Amino acid sequence: MENATTMLYGFSLENLFKAIWTLNKFCSPHLKGWEYLAALPPELKTHDLVKLSAKVDPKIVNKYELSLSMLSDTSTWSGRYPCSLHGKERATIRWPKVNDYAKTIFKKYCKPFTTIS
Repeated sequence: MENATTMLYGFSLENLFKAIWTLNKFCSPHLKGWEYLAALPPELKTHDLVKLSAKVDPKIVNKYELSLSMLSDTSTWSGRYPCSLHGKERATIRWPKVNDYAKTIFKKYCKPFTTIS
């Protein structure tokens, strides 16, 4: 279950980083004059949490690069499948602290979208 749990943390951060980038680029959808964009911007067409987090705040990468890489792996293959998809992915590593770091990052950056503290 640990890989599946870590995968869900990765999904959460991926969606959060994409939402923050979108909010910063296009402003709040509740503001007058906001226009709906039906296409995913090219900048967001990745599951790489290191790249996505750097678009939000480079300090995240400086502090959590290894954890973000591991979360990306669980999001794209190791949390989903029992073995490597192509044989060239990194080995599965279980490090429970990654989930703690994901919670820390989420809690710090979710404030524009929720009142959870």
